[in-house]
Amino acid sequence: MNDRARQPKPIALLRLVLPIILAVVGAPAKAAEIVADLTSHLIAIGSGFTGASVVLFGAIEPPGDVVSVVRGPLRETTIWRKGKVAGVWVNTESVTFDNVPSFYTAAVSRPLDQMLSPDASALYRIGTANLQFKATSEADPRKVRRFTDALITHRHRCIPLRLRGKRCMADNPTSIEAGP
Repeated sequence: MNDRARQPKPIALLRLVLPIILAVVGAPAKAAEIVADLTSHLIAIGSGFTGASVVLFGAIEPPGDVVSVVRGPLRETTIWRKGKVAGVWVNTESVTFDNVPSFYTAAVSRPLDQMLSPDASALYRIGTANLQFKATSEADPRKVRRFTDALITHRHRCIPLRLRGKRCMADNPTSIEAGP
């Protein structure tokens, strides 16, 4: 036999080694298991309703990052800009959005930009900067951006008031506590 016949052929070697490499390197990562629950699954709202607390709690194994997003139903919302007309302050401009959550908050175990890529945050609409408001009428994109920013700024103001009867939007960057 000649020496060429004894040498392994590159294609045959690749067919033998490639499945082993793919099995080791290309194996899907195992997702962390998470168990979560609420303190109350049903809240009865009647004429004497004055509010209720709901706590989300759980455990994750192995320990890792947690993102919790709570969104209220989408509603049509109009944002107005006041202006002085003949010495009187009146509503002069407005933009109506048809997909504004009545309530929005995101709580994370550490800063969001350290946990998720900007693309993943945008895909799952995590963070007020990633909410996508749609104006119901044709308007200049700069005007829509201005009114979107005003909507988020206005909704942020209700957080210190403990949410009583307010429609809020907030990002709580480190409000999830990790236990031992």
